[in-house]
Amino acid sequence: MIFSNEKISEILRIIDFNNTLFIGKNVGTDILTNEDIRLLKQFGVDIDDLKVKFTPYEQQFYFQQVCHNQKHELAALFPSLQN
Repeated sequence: MIFSNEKISEILRIIDFNNTLFIGKNVGTDILTNEDIRLLKQFGVDIDDLKVKFTPYEQQFYFQQVCHNQKHELAALFPSLQN
């Protein structure tokens, strides 16, 4: 066996941490479970630093800007997609 059961468990724990950190940073901490928060704290992450600092209206504005830019970039790359 290449990895022992302990090593496999540690690898899976690290993967779980990275997934939870990604969700916390990009979606917000409101949806994290107590177990998720405990895992992040075990890895030394300050939960308050992950809290979304934009209001829902600001988030919507920035998301709209990203979508708008993507649309123009795709149109430049693929002229046949233009309506």
